[in-house]
Formats: sequence, C-alpha cells, structure tokens
Amino acid sequence: MKTDPVLKPPKPVIGQYPVVEQTWLNEAYFKIRILADDIAEKASPGQFVNVRPGQTYDPLLRRPFSIYLADPEEGWIELVIKQVGRGTELLSRLRVGDQIDMLGPLGRGFDIETVETAILAGGGVGLAPLVFLARELSLFPKEIYFFQGFQSKADVCCLEDLAALNIAPVVTTDDGSFGRKGFVTEAVKDFIKDRNVQSGTELFACGPEPMLKEICNIVDFYHLTGQFSLETRMACGIGACMGCAVPAFDGEDYRLVCRDGPVFRNREVLL
Repeated sequence: MKTDPVLKPPKPVIGQYPVVEQTWLNEAYFKIRILADDIAEKASPGQFVNVRPGQTYDPLLRRPFSIYLADPEEGWIELVIKQVGRGTELLSRLRVGDQIDMLGPLGRGFDIETVETAILAGGGVGLAPLVFLARELSLFPKEIYFFQGFQSKADVCCLEDLAALNIAPVVTTDDGSFGRKGFVTEAVKDFIKDRNVQSGTELFACGPEPMLKEICNIVDFYHLTGQFSLETRMACGIGACMGCAVPAFDGEDYRLVCRDGPVFRNREVLL
C-alpha cells in the first residue's frame, strides 16, 4: 500500500486525565469536559483523541472522538458523544473526578487559512468537530453559515454553544419534529441555490457517509471547494494498523483516515 507524504501533525501525548464535567445533553448525547492542558494547547478543529473506554482491556480497542472544543488557557478539552454501544456506554458512566485514558491530539484537522465564506454542515454527532471549527472561524472576519441535521427533536443539542458564538444554525430533522423537515443536505443545497453562492466559498462537512457523498456532489456541481471529516473505525489512531484505509480519489491508492485525515479535501479520497 502506498500513501503520499503528508505534513506531520503535532506529536500526540498519552496519559490519564481527570473528568471535570459530565453533562447529558439529551437521552442519547452527553458532553465530557476533561482537564488535559497538553492536549488542549496543541488541538485544532478536526483533530481527535483516541480514548480507552474503561479501566480494563474489555473492550480492547480505543474509541476515536472529535474534539468538540478546547481551551488552552484553562487547559481543558470537551467531547460530545452519542451513546451507541458498549464503549460509549462505559464512557457515559464517567463522573467528575474519574480518570480517562487518552491519546491525542491526532490526525489532520481543517485548513481555514484561505477561507472567506464558510458553510458548515453536520449530521448527527458529526456536529462535534464543526462547533470547534465555527469558534475558530468566528475569531476572524469570515461569513459563517451552519447547518445541522438530526433524526428527530430528541437528538437536537448544542444549540446554546452556537448561540454563544452568535451563530443561528439551520436545524433539520428527518421527521420534521424540530426545525425544517428533511435532510440537512437539502437545506444546504437550497441555501446555495437561493443565495447564488459563488466560488470562493468553502463547504465543511462531517457526518455519515451518504451525507458526505451528497455534500461532495453539491461541491462539484456548484464549483465550490470542500473539506470532509470522515467517521470511520480506527484502532491505533496513528497509522500503524492500517485498519482505517479508504480509497484515494484516483482509485489506485489509499489514505489512512487516522493519519492522513480525518479531514480530506474534495477529490482527495473516494466518498
């Protein structure tokens, strides 16, 4: 397997870190704040941490989670997690004062150097890296539009954190129980069409694969540029096990999501 050379991210650290806040956002999503100054000072939007779910080797593999927010001055990071299986169920039991085993920050994050207008689109827990990204973008004179899709009203969360950034997201739900009914991709497409969005606008997306494929189609159709954060299973998080390989766009090579991503530009990998 061949991969192109990529810029090396900051060297990750590993350790035991104390949980300082744990909050349930709804019945499925919870947020953990962890005191981890050495990770917080290096983290950038789109990067992730690899977390050991429990104090034993059952389950064996670490779980990857996007960094939701980081504060290098206060020395903490936050994770927003959806409880979907045994690993996340164990993490949901963490309480203030408990220790959590983390490796991070890992991976390549979003590139915001040349962005003037940003459209952010998240699906479900895919909102996690986008809130961090929105906060960093808000530090500069850039236009930011945020779209977030959930299955239903019961999943809707984190709107208050966006409100604190003076961002009013367009929220969609599959069943129409909150916000606009339908997929978030439809809301993004209508916005681009109605506003006659031109090239120079960058689309950032994170969510399930079908959503990313549709966002990629939108980017191509309207001749925009895009960056996509992929959600895949990762074992090691550092490119050693090669368990997260995805086909490159040319179909003849591979990229490792944990090391070369998780953020890729459009036409960099095959979605």
